[in-house]
Amino acid sequence: MPDRVRPFTNGNFRVKIEGDQGDSFISGFQEIIMPEFTLDAFDYRNGNEKRNRPRKINAHYDVSNAVLKRGLVKADNLYAWVEEVRNGKQADSLKDVVIELRDESGENVAVAWYLTNARPVRYTFSDLKGDSDGVVMEILELAFEDFGLDFE
Repeated sequence: MPDRVRPFTNGNFRVKIEGDQGDSFISGFQEIIMPEFTLDAFDYRNGNEKRNRPRKINAHYDVSNAVLKRGLVKADNLYAWVEEVRNGKQADSLKDVVIELRDESGENVAVAWYLTNARPVRYTFSDLKGDSDGVVMEILELAFEDFGLDFE
């Protein structure tokens, strides 16, 4: 039985990118499109089975990319990471990323998602419009090799 009856709200989170100063505004993101976890299954049936129906066998799993969005500030940490990948520094460019959902007080971690060996695969900005006063967004898409979840 869970020790909490009310669900957590989604607006209180923190992202830690390996190598960043964890509490710094540099890692402050406005929105994260969370990865989607899927597990493939395939049908299998022995030719001599009496029942004419297949069994489901688990295959590999797949996790979609995560997308991080933040308002553009004078911080080049994301661009520097993209440059490492672009310049072929494979070993240096793999970083662990932790996404922490916080409780209402902001002090306690409720859930943590772990993206292991993440690397940028897409880096873009929101459109610039002369008739708009909206915030320019820096958008980073991350591919990663493994996914973990921990309820703190």
